[in-house]
Amino acid sequence: MYQENDADTSEFFYDLPQGYPVTFATNFKGLGLPAPVYSNFLTLFSYVNGVNSVNVTCDNTLDGICVLPGPCANFTAYNDFAFKFNFTNTNDGNYMRIPMAAFAEEVLVGSGNSLCNLYVTYLDSNAAQSQDVILGGMFFQEFFGMFTNDYTQVNDPTQEVSLWVGRDAKLNAYIGNEVLPTGVNPFVPVVPTEEPTPSAIWVVLLVVVLIALAAFLAWSYYRMKLAKHA
Repeated sequence: MYQENDADTSEFFYDLPQGYPVTFATNFKGLGLPAPVYSNFLTLFSYVNGVNSVNVTCDNTLDGICVLPGPCANFTAYNDFAFKFNFTNTNDGNYMRIPMAAFAEEVLVGSGNSLCNLYVTYLDSNAAQSQDVILGGMFFQEFFGMFTNDYTQVNDPTQEVSLWVGRDAKLNAYIGNEVLPTGVNPFVPVVPTEEPTPSAIWVVLLVVVLIALAAFLAWSYYRMKLAKHA
């Protein structure tokens, strides 16, 4: 997400593998991603941190998370990123943006040192739970949900959920249908344009002088040959 004066101005979202249902589980801590989705996330997240020279460690084993080497306040890049969830069976274009920072937690590791744990969690493809994206307890620090159970069909009960951004949300959580222009792709390296150095300018000038000198000598030789035959 790109902002100016705390207002959303543009966005760029990279499509992760889709089609996974969402499960809400307050006994799960962060955001659980099935292995194929986690793999894509890890590639993008590692690239962003590499650009910002952050030595992030991510574990792609069961319940693995990413760890940033220091207090969460030391890292600001991940505050600009969010997960975007589209709602199925809706015609109003509503979607949900969950700030990545909603899943960050600072933990003490001893001797006054701390790490920043990012609870975006790897789910094993062979486990039943990993067939869904899981939104855990940390999600409800930014959002409020109301669940309605329907037991009309005893053997096949259903559940509906209504979601709102929480009144005490501290981050840039969002539910709505605002349409923003596409911003700069943060996952593509930007090749800086280099100004020519003085040495490069001198080389160019020297080449030009040599070409001019060669042309002059060739012209002089030609005039001399004409003079001999006159």
